[in-house]
Amino acid sequence: MDADSRTMKYGPYSSEVVEVVDFAKHGNLVGGIGPPPAHKVTTTHEMERVHTLEYHVPHRYKANESFLIWRDILANEVSTFFCITEEEVPHATHNLHRCLAGLERELIDVVKERLPKKYADPEYRDYEMIAYCIWTIAYHRAIFGIKEGSFFERMFDLYKSGGYPCGWEGIYPEGRFIVYYPPAEELASE
Repeated sequence: MDADSRTMKYGPYSSEVVEVVDFAKHGNLVGGIGPPPAHKVTTTHEMERVHTLEYHVPHRYKANESFLIWRDILANEVSTFFCITEEEVPHATHNLHRCLAGLERELIDVVKERLPKKYADPEYRDYEMIAYCIWTIAYHRAIFGIKEGSFFERMFDLYKSGGYPCGWEGIYPEGRFIVYYPPAEELASE
């Protein structure tokens, strides 16, 4: 599909969505060498920490504290727009939602193909989380366009910097992203 036919596919913000899709297909996916993020982040170079942040509450938090794992934070953010109706946003038609649902499968395939095999570990399947996050950025743009400073635009900046947003430091929504960047020795060997 050429760029012109994609122009209308995703509604009035199609070009903004296409930018995200093109990044997934051709950009610096978890390559570690990109423009530094414009906002403060905490970095990690350990895949074990990535998986802990995505799936487990760290030990330092007590059961009564409101700590959210990364997947919960994403779910909270996505819930703000995922079920928006035409009454709320006129271009958020059933057809647009269906088209965006098909885009998720496409992005999973693209990301899985492009990333090094270590991101396809059957236990964690990081490529699926990366594809899902990129898809939510595209979905958010299809509904709202580019909203500078939004959670999703900040997350996209982190992907463009060669990182893999994987957690949150602080009690959400206060705090900052935790981002995985491949260790330098790993980048040198690729």
